[in-house]
Amino acid sequence: MQLKRRLGEVQVDRQFDLLNVKYKIAINYESRSVGLAAHGAYLPRAFLLHRWRVLKDDASILATLNDPSFDHRSEAVLETEPGIDTPSTQEHIESEAVIKSYAQNEITVETKSPAAGILVLSEWEYPAWKAWVDGTPVAVLRTDYALRGVALEAGNHIVHFAYVSDSFRLGVIVS
Repeated sequence: MQLKRRLGEVQVDRQFDLLNVKYKIAINYESRSVGLAAHGAYLPRAFLLHRWRVLKDDASILATLNDPSFDHRSEAVLETEPGIDTPSTQEHIESEAVIKSYAQNEITVETKSPAAGILVLSEWEYPAWKAWVDGTPVAVLRTDYALRGVALEAGNHIVHFAYVSDSFRLGVIVS
């Protein structure tokens, strides 16, 4: 099965940053060799952003993500309102997102922030992924066209993501 949304339409270095790509293929045409080169600009697998904008259509989202003046490191693009207020300050807000457990179908992230923000995972958004903040179910937000995010109020939180597929569960029962 192929995902409908990928970051293929986004400028390559931004794709690598958003998808937490640490190494790129490097081709040396003179020596006819291939190797790996470090991509030092990648973003963490989980990070908090305190600025966002909501855009409803794909063309606007992709245009924004490809705009050289858009800083994808400090602002997220969402497709739906997150239900939290944007912090009043434009100053950098020190926050933390630490992955506590990472398994094939479950991810747990611990966050600390003095202001509301969007927790972004450099993971594909897919409808069967569900999220809980401090044990309470919350909406998973499509972030930066194809990634997964969750709106968080200020404070310390435990965010749990789990792949919960009704069709998979039905298939197991039928089998």
